[in-house]
Amino acid sequence: MNLTKRIYPHLHNLDGFFVAKLQKYADGPKKSEEKKEVKSKKEKKKEKKNKEINEKKQVKDEVKNKKIKSKKNKKDRKENKDKKESKRKESKSSKKSKEVEVNESN
Repeated sequence: MNLTKRIYPHLHNLDGFFVAKLQKYADGPKKSEEKKEVKSKKEKKKEKKNKEINEKKQVKDEVKNKKIKSKKNKKDRKENKDKKESKRKESKSSKKSKEVEVNESN
């Protein structure tokens, strides 16, 4: 507090204010370094946002793919079921035709 002084308005016929002499002990970061730090912070924020967006897109794509797969599976199951039914019908019709042939031959 040795290097400070308070100026009183009623004594000096001025507005009141406070004066201090500052001493610099060490060099602080340069402005260009500060700008780089600010840019890097902005870049980090952008990267974080992009990462979140990409993660959301991946989740949406996974859900979409699951839906598509489930639809394909349903179609495949239906086709398989239809094939089995057609085979059964064919086998029944072939059995009937064989029975008819056997009956006719007797």
